[in-house]
Amino acid sequence: VEFVENFNIRLTSNVDFDRAKTLTQFLRGRNMEKRGYGVAGVEALTLPYARDTSEGGNVYEVACNLTTPKEGSADEIRLQLAKWIDRQRQELSGNRDGGGVTEDDGDAGKFNYEYFVEDAYTVGT
Repeated sequence: VEFVENFNIRLTSNVDFDRAKTLTQFLRGRNMEKRGYGVAGVEALTLPYARDTSEGGNVYEVACNLTTPKEGSADEIRLQLAKWIDRQRQELSGNRDGGGVTEDDGDAGKFNYEYFVEDAYTVGT
């Protein structure tokens, strides 16, 4: 029996369903060959994360199954997450030339990790 590790990324209320799905696609291992991104052996789903408005309201969570943890690790998911955040930062700031956001753009501080991610954690291990 193969061990499967679980890793979840709870997004903030700044991330709508369509944007959350882009992270899901960015992490899936099956996209490595075709699209040039993903983590080996990762299956991912975009799920609603329902909670009371006093706790920030409903958000989305990307749930990842690492089906082959020796090939694709939680650390690799975190690296891909950082790349996804950089892409989102470029898109949201209107900088599509791939140069990223600089401190002079004014958006560098706004579109940071905390803007997109509430928590990223290994489940049950």
